[in-house]
Amino acid sequence: MRRTVSPARNRPFAEPFGRLFACALLAFVLCLGLSACSSGTAAVEAPSGTSADTAPAPGIGLVQVDIDTTALDGGEVETFAVSLTENMSAFDALKACNVDYVSEKGSYGTLVTSIKGIRQGEHGSMSGWLFYIGGEFAPTSADTSLLHDGDVLTWVFTTGEDL
Repeated sequence: MRRTVSPARNRPFAEPFGRLFACALLAFVLCLGLSACSSGTAAVEAPSGTSADTAPAPGIGLVQVDIDTTALDGGEVETFAVSLTENMSAFDALKACNVDYVSEKGSYGTLVTSIKGIRQGEHGSMSGWLFYIGGEFAPTSADTSLLHDGDVLTWVFTTGEDL
């Protein structure tokens, strides 16, 4: 006679320890991710952007990201096509463009202080980076402003005099 024993009965501690291990692993990964996001230090990304005529990686939609420096002599608008991911913020989309940037995490969220080497304050005390979603000034910080399929995100450098 053959007797079949379920894995839970055969190893009574296997299921609870397996769940415990999975929970501990998940907590560890989340802590790693959160510590990287909230380190409070400036982040700098290496250049090598995805231009608008290059196909982005698959996602749940597409976002256009414009980086506008026309307030400066010789400035331009550079356009990127970014594959939208779930809960993607304006800051996430900037990072996906793979351009140099510097940001600071503060009590009100993430503040982008430099894009492509153009820093806030270096063209007057009121100069800096603003962003618009669909032509509307974003009312929240870059890391909390969520994007949707088809959105146009525009990062604009202002000297403060052009406002």
